Amino acid sequence: MRKSTLSSVFLTFLFLLSTNAIAWDSSRLTFKTGATFIQPNDSSNELEGIAGSKVGAGSASTLGLIFNYQLSSTWAVEALGIIKSHHELNGKGSLSSIDEIANISVLPPTLTLQYHLPLKSQIKPYVGIGANYTRFSNLDASGELERALGGETDIDIKDSWGLAAQIGVAVPIDDQWSFNSSLWYIDMDADAQLRTAGVKRDIDIKINPWVWFFGVGRSF
Repeated sequence: MRKSTLSSVFLTFLFLLSTNAIAWDSSRLTFKTGATFIQPNDSSNELEGIAGSKVGAGSASTLGLIFNYQLSSTWAVEALGIIKSHHELNGKGSLSSIDEIANISVLPPTLTLQYHLPLKSQIKPYVGIGANYTRFSNLDASGELERALGGETDIDIKDSWGLAAQIGVAVPIDDQWSFNSSLWYIDMDADAQLRTAGVKRDIDIKINPWVWFFGVGRSF
C-alpha cells in the first residue's frame, strides 16, 4: 500500500515537471540553507525477548540544504537535504536504566510538491506533500546495552520510505534574497535487528520526526 502511494506521488511530480517544462523562463530556482532541528515523535514495540522494553530516539540539529524549483506562480517542487544528523537511541520501559542504547546517523532526503497560497502579501505561505527516503548508518551499540544483552552486539536498521507533509513561509528581503521557515512531519520507521552471540532480536522504532528549518534563500 505504501509503495503504491509513493509511486503515485513520484508520477505526479514527473507529470507536473513535464507539463511545466516550457515555463522555465518564468520559473525560479532557489537555494536555501540554515539551521535544521529534528525532534522525533517516537514509539516502538518491545525488543524481542525482553518484556516491557521500549526504545526512543533523541533529538538533533544539523545544517539544512534545500533546492526549490518554482513550476508556476503557485506550484513548486522542493528537495530537502541535510548534513547527516546524529541521534542517541534511549532505553524506555524495562530498558529505562540504559540511558543510551546506541548511536546512529540519519540521512533523510525528502521531496515535496508545494502549493503556494496566492496572497497579495509580502509573506509567502505554502503547504506541501511528498515522499521521504531515510538511510541509517554508523550504528554503534553502547557498552551498557552490550552488558545488558550479554556480549558484543551488532545492529542493522533497514532503510525507510515514507510520506512527508510540509508547511512553510518565505519572507522576501529583496528580489533575490528571502528569510525562510519550514516544518515537515515525516513518516520514518527504523526496523532494527540486534545480534548478540548468535541471538537475534528485532524491534520496530517509529521515529516519525518533526523537522524545523530556519534559514535564508537565494533565488536565481
